[in-house]
Amino acid sequence: MAQGGAGKVYFVLYLAVILELLIIIVERDEAEEHLIQKQKETMRIVESILSQLQTGAGSEGISTKPKDEITLQEVKTGDGPEIRQDREYEIEVGVTDISGHEDLDPTKEDYHEKYRTNIRLANVEELEYQIFFHPSLDPEQSPTFPSSDSLELINLTEEGQIIGDEIDGDYWRLQMVRRLELDTGATHSWEEPMYSDFTHEVGDLAAHAPPEAIKADSVFWYDQNSTMELAAKDDNKLKKRVFVVRFQAPQKPGWYKLRFGSRTNKILGLGGADADMLTIDAVPDDAKVNIGTVQLKVKELKTVHKELTKRLEGLGVPSAEMLFEARGGEVEVRQVAADYDKQLEEAKKRVSERRVAGEFDDDNEATRLMSQIDLYGYIGKLLAPNMSDFFQQNQGTKEIDIRVIKPPMNIADPYVDLPPEGVFYFDKLRPAFTFTSGPFQGNNVPTGIILTASGQQIPLSIEPIGAVAEAGGGSESVRGGKKLYKAVADRVLEPGNYTIQVVQKNASKVKEEVTPLEVYPTGLTQDSKNDLDFKMNSLYYGYALTVEATPTSEGKIPANQFRTYAGLNSLEQTAPTYGLSQIMKIPASAQTASLRITWISPYTNEEVDLYPAASKTINQEPPSFDFTRVSTKTSGTSTKKFTLSLRDIRVVPAIVDTSAVTSTPDELSMPEVGEITASLAPDFQPTESYVEDQGDGMYTVNINFEGDLGREEEISGYVDISLSTTVRNSINGVTSSPAVGTFNVTVSHEVARTRGGGPGGRRPPPRR
Repeated sequence: MAQGGAGKVYFVLYLAVILELLIIIVERDEAEEHLIQKQKETMRIVESILSQLQTGAGSEGISTKPKDEITLQEVKTGDGPEIRQDREYEIEVGVTDISGHEDLDPTKEDYHEKYRTNIRLANVEELEYQIFFHPSLDPEQSPTFPSSDSLELINLTEEGQIIGDEIDGDYWRLQMVRRLELDTGATHSWEEPMYSDFTHEVGDLAAHAPPEAIKADSVFWYDQNSTMELAAKDDNKLKKRVFVVRFQAPQKPGWYKLRFGSRTNKILGLGGADADMLTIDAVPDDAKVNIGTVQLKVKELKTVHKELTKRLEGLGVPSAEMLFEARGGEVEVRQVAADYDKQLEEAKKRVSERRVAGEFDDDNEATRLMSQIDLYGYIGKLLAPNMSDFFQQNQGTKEIDIRVIKPPMNIADPYVDLPPEGVFYFDKLRPAFTFTSGPFQGNNVPTGIILTASGQQIPLSIEPIGAVAEAGGGSESVRGGKKLYKAVADRVLEPGNYTIQVVQKNASKVKEEVTPLEVYPTGLTQDSKNDLDFKMNSLYYGYALTVEATPTSEGKIPANQFRTYAGLNSLEQTAPTYGLSQIMKIPASAQTASLRITWISPYTNEEVDLYPAASKTINQEPPSFDFTRVSTKTSGTSTKKFTLSLRDIRVVPAIVDTSAVTSTPDELSMPEVGEITASLAPDFQPTESYVEDQGDGMYTVNINFEGDLGREEEISGYVDISLSTTVRNSINGVTSSPAVGTFNVTVSHEVARTRGGGPGGRRPPPRR
């Protein structure tokens, strides 16, 4: 209702009483002076009250935030948070508080009529959401916008429609219109209204709302929860209804005007059901109109209107019949109402001119006439079908001016962080590496090449990895932050030295960074390979395979990028060791041992062999001979032959399993005498030999020699003896290869003569 709030309800109640008195006075024919004076006084009171109701929509009509500013996010240049570009506004629309009038007697004949009336009084009949745009870049003030009165007379039918006159070199243009209308048929409680789908649609709603709001169908709606929360703060009185709109500006700077136009039923005249009535006289006397929660009978209003028509005769007031004859759409009908108001204003102007001309004895008479003209127009709109929609009390408009600006184009410097020490690779894989660069702007992926020593360019394929990291940390995909990339050469490269070059752009700014690339032959150094080959060919039970590998990259590539696979019997189930070193014990239970060494690219996870898988049979270690305690003896009295005996030849046990488990003498084969080389004087040569087992791994070798002592009395010189033996592994039955031992014996054998002569002889020749 008009300004004055709850007080105006009491004015209206008082009005009803005065109208009743007025009717009684008007219908009487008595001409007594005091009755005539009473009639005039009553009319003045009525005029005063009704004129108070015409003061406008008031502060409770519609309210929301009047001004806002949105910055379009195009380039993030710092470490600040992402700029929010959408807004949510609540629009509060004042309605009639029907507290104390909502409890109706369902047994009464007019129950349903009053119930439907309460629904209309307590709710917003319609709310229209309009968006206009002007490209003005004025930072302080939005361009002048047409008045609400003039805008109401324009049919808003087309996106881009020009509104008003040219301002600052351009026009306000319509962008979008959506209207919500009360669905009285679907509303079954005056407290909880239902609204139909948009009934007036112009332009693209999705272009002016956040995408998630469009998807959720929550761009412009009536909010029952917020309405009830607002009522709870005011003694549970439903004086306002809350609507919500979500807005997001297109990527176009300038001024946006969000305009909301409401229509309520604070003053509820005759409705569309009476649209076939063409004159005031045709309006049924028992019809009722509502001013707030107070109902007035049409009969009383018609009587007052008739009296006013007589009083205002000659002032050129418009006939109320023009309101009854209005036809067409909303704008056309509104135009008729505007013309009606205009003629009323012209009539008031004529009264004012007559007052200036001194035609009235009392200035108060002119004031009363103007008030009566207002009252005349007021009653005419109450009685004409649907014309009460155009009372100011039933209409409210509110505008939100939103300035949309672009941020200053402060272009951040691009940067590239390549591996500082360089990139190191093997020649059987395409070189690859990772790096970070920025600021990321969505489509500014860096470019790169590899340069040979001769200047040839090898292309790099660069792709982003995962989400963008903010400049200040975190993992959100935001503009302006660092981004991780992977670069891969388009082919493998020969061993040698190269240069990596990467370029990052950000708008007009360019950053170039370089780092070295070294490519090595895929494999181990020759010494390292030879060492491992030897070890793989010398595998014995009870020992360990010790791996210490050196790749051709030597110390340039971290050891944790290499894998060593050392396994028994098979590599299929063998877990690798990180690095280039490993020690693997060899138990008697194994048959073979395998070894493989690889490098895994930390950038692509590709794996390449540096020492291809090799599998070798495990052998039993041969025993060994110990000649340190050997004692020698010669025997025989013949000048034609003698025997050489070597006692305490020891066969050392072999290791047969881990934990230094050794063989026993029982697992040794009887040593065999091999080649015997004698260098004796006189010349004696071996004729036969045999081995005696002394026990506990000790043996005696006997060798028979034959020759001719002649006139000599002593045989002297040297004898080289070769022995061999094997051992059998008692755990797995594997027999070793023969162990060969060679022993050199100095021989000095004298033969006693039985007659004549002395010992005689010659000394053995020196050993060669």
